[in-house]
Amino acid sequence: MPKRPCAVTLTPDEKTILCGDKFGDVYALPLHPTEADNYILPPYRKLDEDHESRSSTLVPSANTRTVHTLRNQKALKDQLSSANRKVPPKAPTFENQLLLGHVSLLTDVACVAVSGEVATTSHDRTYIITADRDEHIRVSRGMPQAHVIEGFCLGHTQFVSKLCVPSWDPRLLVSGGGDDHLVVWDWLAGRILQRFDLRKHVSDFIDHYYDSPHLLGHDPMDRDTVHASHTKIAVRELHAAEARTTTGAPRRYIVVVIEGLPAVFLFHIAEDGAMQQEAAIATGGNVVALTVSRSQNRIAYGLDTVHKCFSQSEVSNKNSRSTTAMIEILDFSARAEAWKRDMDGLLQAINFAVENFPSDTGQVRESGDLLYGLENLRKRGQEE
Repeated sequence: MPKRPCAVTLTPDEKTILCGDKFGDVYALPLHPTEADNYILPPYRKLDEDHESRSSTLVPSANTRTVHTLRNQKALKDQLSSANRKVPPKAPTFENQLLLGHVSLLTDVACVAVSGEVATTSHDRTYIITADRDEHIRVSRGMPQAHVIEGFCLGHTQFVSKLCVPSWDPRLLVSGGGDDHLVVWDWLAGRILQRFDLRKHVSDFIDHYYDSPHLLGHDPMDRDTVHASHTKIAVRELHAAEARTTTGAPRRYIVVVIEGLPAVFLFHIAEDGAMQQEAAIATGGNVVALTVSRSQNRIAYGLDTVHKCFSQSEVSNKNSRSTTAMIEILDFSARAEAWKRDMDGLLQAINFAVENFPSDTGQVRESGDLLYGLENLRKRGQEE
């Protein structure tokens, strides 16, 4: 890609990949790309290549008559040799199309197809919803009219890191980021349906965690330190799940992960978009990734086995790391109408690899910068 990707999704017909990058641009790529030999780079890409070719043949203004010291002579020799070296083109060699762009760092992208009745048009229509660091959620038309902006959903006071459109009701949008709350939208109208206080549930979970001795593990952090370090929160994962009870009735949930917390939050969402907490399930470590199965009755999530629970920098002791699973699964019990942790044979085999995690302290500490980065999106000096 031209720049580093940060968000990827499929169009509703599952034929096109939408890829957003850190510079705020969204590209379209075919899921089954054209053969490289048959693909012709667009004209503006060729201009980039010509520019690179011209810049690679520039001759330094200095010469052997104006350079006298050994160090400068060596530097001049290196410049002359590099001037004749061919610079590989930066343009991608696969089919891609620039659809739209933000002036801020893009954080997430979603693509939604709605019927003509919902979109108040004579035909079905596709929309691209994008979020950025500047608290904006933009609603654009789908391909090939992605340059047309339909509207904005404005209401966040911090960066927006995640978007979620439930499959059972494409009119709803749930968004979260560096605020203390989740926001439920009627995104076509740009109207807020509910602000859901997330910070309160995080604080309650921390107290519950420390009031439950079986959850504390080998080397827990101090409770007051944990509360102090989570006065600001950031939504890391946001998904929708629709499970079925024994009677076939749907149970609809919004699944949330907060960066640096050993928990999966499950919130029940009603047809009108109103949410209430269903459960906060403690995990064996900070959750760093989560996905919902296609059947939507199973949730799998990956854990940070290196750092202490609630911490993004303090390394846990070796005994704690060796007993922490890398992946855990929640299954929906249709009879009990609740989510329960499960561990099958495949998971046990995968988690066996945790013993091969780096034990060198330097390597372990460097992993914190790779696993946690949402707080870098928060603007310095901005009032909370």
